[in-house]
Amino acid sequence: LKTTPGVLNASVNVATQKAVVQYVPGMASPRTLAQAIESTGYKTFEPAATAGAPAEDPERAARLKEYRDLRNRFLFAAVLAGIVLVLTFGEFIPVLKSIPAQVNWIILFVLTTPVLFWAGSRFFTDAWSATRHRTADMNTLIGLGMTVAWAYAVAAVLLPSTVPGAASAAPFYDMSAVVVALVLLGQALELRAKRQSPDAIARLVRLQPRNARVVRNGVEWDLPVEEVVDGDAVRVG
Repeated sequence: LKTTPGVLNASVNVATQKAVVQYVPGMASPRTLAQAIESTGYKTFEPAATAGAPAEDPERAARLKEYRDLRNRFLFAAVLAGIVLVLTFGEFIPVLKSIPAQVNWIILFVLTTPVLFWAGSRFFTDAWSATRHRTADMNTLIGLGMTVAWAYAVAAVLLPSTVPGAASAAPFYDMSAVVVALVLLGQALELRAKRQSPDAIARLVRLQPRNARVVRNGVEWDLPVEEVVDGDAVRVG
């Protein structure tokens, strides 16, 4: 943001995911600031109110939508990852022993690919955004690790003679699928906690007493908390 023309100062609170920006009107606008923020992979929200109706919190609505998307992606990935795990260790399950190895590997490929490239697509999107700004983050690590494991397993199926240790490459499918499911679960739980934090803070604020009993010149008074001054003896209970 500080490199954006017209921006005087910018401070970001990572914990609350909010930024305070000072800018020169005419040289910068809220729209240009939003574009600069979104180019780094973050999202911006504009409050929108309709006449005669209270404004819906756009941030709350966006977090709820993102949480539902993460939850659906996790459920999809978890189901397929569970099947992949069972097939990967099918040699220990009598019913699955009759499936030829090559057929089993093809099934694993079909199940793992949508987990990686649909459920885990957000990792690649965020990693690309970081790469564009010549940085790397956890999404870069996750995306690279999953892709390498998946690509090695695919090469072992299509070109087994060119891949060292091809006989043991199939288990790499389950690594990709399980990692996607677990990371999505972690992100969904984190986002759920962030969504619940404002409500918890509001409940704590409501627990704050509105009145206080103070002693002034030997006389007890019930006063609003805002009227309590330094030097007042506050009686509790």
